[in-house]
Amino acid sequence: MTENHADIIKYAYEKYKNALSLPIENDLKASSVWVAHISTILEKAFQTNDLYKIFAIIQEENGFTFPRKNDNSEFFTQVMEYEAWLKALGFDLEKADFSLQESFLSSPKIQINRKGRSVSTMFYWHLCTCMRFTDFYKSREGGSPGRILEIGGGFGGLARIFKLIAPNVKYFILDLPQSLFFSFLYVKTNFPDLKCCYVDSANLNFDEVINDNDFIFVPTGLIGNLINRSFDGVINTQSLGEMTDNAVKRYMRFIHEDIQTKYFYSINRFGRHQANSRYCGPRDAGEDGCKMSVILDHSWKIHLWDLYAKNGFFWIENASPPSLEVLAERMPTELVSTDNRKFIAENLYAEAKLMPQRNERWQYLMWDSIRTFPLKPAVSDYGEFLKINNYLEYAYNAYVLSSYCFYQGFVRY
Repeated sequence: MTENHADIIKYAYEKYKNALSLPIENDLKASSVWVAHISTILEKAFQTNDLYKIFAIIQEENGFTFPRKNDNSEFFTQVMEYEAWLKALGFDLEKADFSLQESFLSSPKIQINRKGRSVSTMFYWHLCTCMRFTDFYKSREGGSPGRILEIGGGFGGLARIFKLIAPNVKYFILDLPQSLFFSFLYVKTNFPDLKCCYVDSANLNFDEVINDNDFIFVPTGLIGNLINRSFDGVINTQSLGEMTDNAVKRYMRFIHEDIQTKYFYSINRFGRHQANSRYCGPRDAGEDGCKMSVILDHSWKIHLWDLYAKNGFFWIENASPPSLEVLAERMPTELVSTDNRKFIAENLYAEAKLMPQRNERWQYLMWDSIRTFPLKPAVSDYGEFLKINNYLEYAYNAYVLSSYCFYQGFVRY
C-alpha cells in the first residue's frame, strides 16, 4: 500500500467519524437489515488499513452489489449475456477505451481477463446501469448529464463507471456514513487527480463545494445541504428496497419536494418473481423493511416500466431479488389538472379491465392508474391481486385504500 493510500484512508476515516456524530432524521435511520449488515460485513472491512483487503472483504462477501466469483459456474454465461445486452443497446465494449474496465482495487476473485480487459459481473452491472441511463438521457437531451445524484452509492462502483462514460459529470452520493466511507475511498483512489469532497459540516459554502469538485459525498445527516439543488438525474439501485417504509417515504418527499431533477431511474424490489438460488417465493423485507420501494406521485412521465426484465439486464444476475425497473421524467405539477388526471386514470383502468390476463401490462396499467389518480375501484382491484399473490406491496396498497387521499386526488407518501 502506498503512502498516498494511507493518507486517503486516514482522511476518509476522519470524515467518517465526523459524519457519524451528526444527528440523522429518525426516518432516515438504517433498517435492521442494514444494521446487521454493517455489523457483520462492513465492520470487518473497517478493521484493516489495507485498501486491497478492504475491497476484497466488501466484494467477496457481498458488502454491496452482489458479485459472482470467477470460479462460479454461471460467471462466464452472465458475462456473455451482459455483453449481448450492451450490444443490443448499441454499445460495444471492445471498441471502448481500455480505461473502461474493472478497477485495479477490485478483488482478483471476482474478475477475469476478457480480450485484454479486466471485467467482472459487478462491473457489467454498473456499466449496464450507466448505459441505460446515459443512452436514454442522450436520446432526450442530446448530450451527457451534467449532475447526477445517487442515493445509496454502495462502494462507489457506479460512480466510477459514470465518470468514465461521462467525464464532465458532477457526481453526488447521498448515503449512510458507514457506506459513504467506502465509496469515498474507492472513488478517490481510482481518480487521484480529481477533486472529491466528503461533506462533514453544515457550515460549508456548498456552492463552492459543488463548483470546485468532481465528486461530492453527502452523509444522510447533511441531507439539508442538497435542498433546492438541481440535478439531471437521481438514481437508486437496490437500496431503497432495503430501507424502512419511513425512509422510503422521506426520500420520496426529498425527490418530489426538496430538490429539482429531470429524471429518476430506479431498479428496486417489487413483487414476486420466479424463484432462484437466493430468493424463493414472496419477497422478504425483514423485521422493518419497506413494503413499497418506490412511490412516485402523479407528476412523472413513465418512459420505462419493466417488471420481468424483458428489455432489461437486471435479471441476468439470476440471484437478484424480485425487482422493478423504472425510468421517469419529472413534469411540471401544474401541467395536468385534477380532472384530466382522473380522466387519464379512468382510461388506464378501463384498458386494464379489458385484459384477460393479469400480466405485466395489466400490472403497469393498474400501477400507473393509481399513481395518476387513485380511483377507489382500481386500488381495491389491484390490492386483491397483490394480496392473493403475496406481494408485500399489498400493505402499502391497503394504506392508500384506507387513507383520505381519494378526496385529494393523489397518492400520499
